[in-house]
Amino acid sequence: MIGLYLHIPFCQSKCQYCDFYSIPTCRTQRERYLSALAEEAAWYARDQRLQGVVFDTLFIGGGTPSILETAELERLFDLIEQNFSFHQGAEKSMEANPGSLTPKKISLIRRRGINRLSLGVQSFQPHLLQAMGRCHTAEEAEQTILDLKNSGLQNWSMDLIYGLPGQTLADWRETLNKALQFQPPHLSLYNLIVEEQTPFGRLLAEGKLQLPEEEEQLQMMQLAAILTEKAGLQQYEISNFAVPGAECQHNLIYWHNQTYLGLGAAAFSYLDKHRFSHVADVERYIRAWQQYHQPCIAENEYTTRAIELGETVMLGLRTLQGISVSELNHRFQIDFLQYYQEAIAFCTEQGWIRKDGDRIALTSRGIPLGNQVFLRFLPDEKDFDLS
Repeated sequence: MIGLYLHIPFCQSKCQYCDFYSIPTCRTQRERYLSALAEEAAWYARDQRLQGVVFDTLFIGGGTPSILETAELERLFDLIEQNFSFHQGAEKSMEANPGSLTPKKISLIRRRGINRLSLGVQSFQPHLLQAMGRCHTAEEAEQTILDLKNSGLQNWSMDLIYGLPGQTLADWRETLNKALQFQPPHLSLYNLIVEEQTPFGRLLAEGKLQLPEEEEQLQMMQLAAILTEKAGLQQYEISNFAVPGAECQHNLIYWHNQTYLGLGAAAFSYLDKHRFSHVADVERYIRAWQQYHQPCIAENEYTTRAIELGETVMLGLRTLQGISVSELNHRFQIDFLQYYQEAIAFCTEQGWIRKDGDRIALTSRGIPLGNQVFLRFLPDEKDFDLS
């Protein structure tokens, strides 16, 4: 499996919690960015590693891709179609925010082949939307969802956040019930992580951010599992729930540690064990293509077998299906059960993981403690031939 990601790093304003690279923008900057993105797409289309490649998925993320005007969206879809090929029926996703996604844009997006939309709602409570610095209202979110459903789009998702400052369990229940009333095929439910360099991070360091207690956040996670299951959505990853068949195929590429190409400022790629990213600066990104006609690489790493094994186990355990012992044995030429004997025994004794035939997966008790489990499965570099 191989996926294509394009980063549109523009937003109307920056949310208080956001750690992704995004900036406010103007039309002229967006036009220059799309020109650079077109040149980058042509560059990678000539890359020997990608010759003859037919992509399985497309994901246009941000930022807020839906902030682009209709003519800009047409340019974006043109540069994709001119440089890359996709399997018939490939999943093609795009992120959007209420307020910037109009019925006209939905029609255009669908006409240009996007068959999945991910809507950043985050909450249905006005006071929480305001606290997060969101640009839309709860009413706008509801109207955008109705526009999506009226368009006939079958595959769409909604993002929600819990563990927010000032959020109660009752607030979270209200947001979940409201979301489920719209019968979404997919929900992404994220526990807030406060990053140091964000406004929330600075407030937390100053003692000015009051988050729900850890026990209440755990209750929010458990409530989500109960309500989504009643609504017919199955949890298939720690933060993701879907009706059968609506799982996000692009994200599954990440969780299976497979290959992907990322275009745009701050985008990451993983090709032939080569992991690299482009500079997280729109102007430097544009200048690299205007003046030097080549990527401006920020991070560059060739993964070893040990790194790849650790990432594959960690990412695979995020999914409720877990990891396949036989697949890992074949991929890494190891005896997985022997190599991880102590980690498996400890985590099983704690009730964090279960072994079911060929697969090892987190239990309901282990899901909230995923990071502790992952640390137990970090491999030792010295055990692998690094040549």
